Amino acid sequence: ISIGIITVPSTEAQQICDIITGNGIKAIWNFAPIQLNVPSDVIFYEENMAASLALLSKQIEGIV
Repeated sequence: ISIGIITVPSTEAQQICDIITGNGIKAIWNFAPIQLNVPSDVIFYEENMAASLALLSKQIEGIV
């Protein structure tokens, strides 16, 4: 496994992140709405679902 994907409530996200990184996974894609503490040697990408939805809604305005 190369990438861990976090899709849990924010109250559980750091614990899951710690488990993932503790097991040697070096990349995380986070969907939880919270900033996580990640080791410096781990690639981390935070997905903001609200921002993505706003962008998608704005783009569709010109089509509909």
